[in-house]
Formats: sequence, structure tokens, C-alpha cells
Amino acid sequence: MTHPMKRYENEDPKNKKKYDKLIDDIDFEVKKYKLSELDKSRIINNKDKEIVWNNSKSHSNFDKALFRIDILGNIGIKNICYNNNFYNKYFAIEYEHFISYNHYGKTSKSNTCILNAGVNRSKGDKPLYEYNFEEYNGLKYYHGVSAEDLLKELKDDLHNTCKKYNLHFKKKHDVWTLLKNPNGKYKEYTNEYLNFPVNIKVNSKTEMVIATVAIVSTFNCLNNGVEYTYKNYLKPKLTDEKETTILDKIITTGTSIVMTGLSVLAVVAAVSKSSKD
Repeated sequence: MTHPMKRYENEDPKNKKKYDKLIDDIDFEVKKYKLSELDKSRIINNKDKEIVWNNSKSHSNFDKALFRIDILGNIGIKNICYNNNFYNKYFAIEYEHFISYNHYGKTSKSNTCILNAGVNRSKGDKPLYEYNFEEYNGLKYYHGVSAEDLLKELKDDLHNTCKKYNLHFKKKHDVWTLLKNPNGKYKEYTNEYLNFPVNIKVNSKTEMVIATVAIVSTFNCLNNGVEYTYKNYLKPKLTDEKETTILDKIITTGTSIVMTGLSVLAVVAAVSKSSKD
């Protein structure tokens, strides 16, 4: 039989009515996972923890050896302690009873899940299935970070995301992972991505404007260079006044015509690319 809290894990409650029905279903079955008296052991052993970790949901964009999704949908990182430091506590996970120990929940793999450490410490002994919709969302978003939100942060601004959490994220084989020190601890971030280009989304029209301005500016610089060279190096060597006047007109008119023509070509090329996109 599917554990009742597994439904909780897979559910995406978009409204309170849907959530409340889910909780009613859990309440109906939860008594089957309780004992008549407290377990002698409250601590989950390391072997069972490893099994619970491996059975927890992974995400295709993150290294499954280091990242897993907790029961509320927040992403957790293996071996990060809640009190390790302020920056990465959002990824700390703890092993929690589905049905709490004080509510006679079994200390077993089937009654254990990974849970964001901040959520676990805030809720105390109260089981997750006893929270209402507003409390559920409050716990989820206040203490943790979803995989989708973290992906967006990494894509939009890698430097500031690494700095925010003081972790060195790196993409390997299209999957996000974390760099480690020789001692096995996660490497702290030291501004390696400071000058890394930020992903800025632009549409075709914006690209067209940027490309046109860049090309016209380049041609303008070339034009100014030609005029400067002529006035400062070539013109002083000319002795015939009539010859000088003719060359002045040729330089002025010729560079203007060339620049106008190239600018028109740049605009046409940019418009053509925009229409194809």
C-alpha cells in the first residue's frame, strides 16, 4: 500500500479545497502507521538514512548524489547542517518521521522522509498532515528554496547566487553540482564568476536595435579616423590650394556616402534577422 504521506509529497496543492481533501485522506490512513507504544529507538540509523536519501525524489538538472527534493518540494543538499552557516541553511535537510515519534510513529524507513531543517525545527512535534493550507505554504516558502527557483537564480545571475548561498555551483555535463575542497567539505564561493556574463533575455527587436547602433557607431569611428588622418597628416603636406579644396570635398562627401550606405545595409540585415526569428 502507498504510504499516505507519499500522496502529500507528490501533490501540488493549487487551492485550499484540494489540499483539505488530501489531508482528509491522510487522516483516514495514518493510524495504520502508528504503534500502540513508543519505539525504544527514536534515532534513525545511518544505513536507513542512506536508503531514505536514495529513495527521495531527484531533479534532472541537479546532481542526484548531492541534491534531493524534500516532501514539501524544497531542494536539499547532502551533508549541509542547519547551523553550518547562515547562507546555505535553506538547503539543510534532516531525517524526519512522517508520523512523529511523540505521536507513536514508527522509527523505520517506511515512516521516514527528508525534510528541510528549518521547517522541521519550526514545526516541533506537530505532524505535517495536521497543518492547514496557509501554514503549509508558509513553512515551504519561508524556510526553503524550490528546485525551479534555484535553477532560475543560477541561470539569471550565477555570481550573485553563489555569493548569496556561499556555495560554488558549477555545471558539469548539463547538470548542476557543487565543488568540494580536498577535505570533502563544500567549497566556499570566492567570486570566481564575478565577470561571468549575466543571462539577459532580449527579443528580436531589441537585438536589431543593439546590432544597428553597434554597427553605425563602428562606422562613425572609422569615418572620424579617416578625417583625422587627412587633416593632421596629409593636408599639411599639400601646397596647391585648389587641390586641397577638391580633396576636402572628396573626403567629406565620400565618407558620408560610405557611412550612410553601410548603415542602411546594417539596418536591412538586422531587420532580415528579426523577421526570420
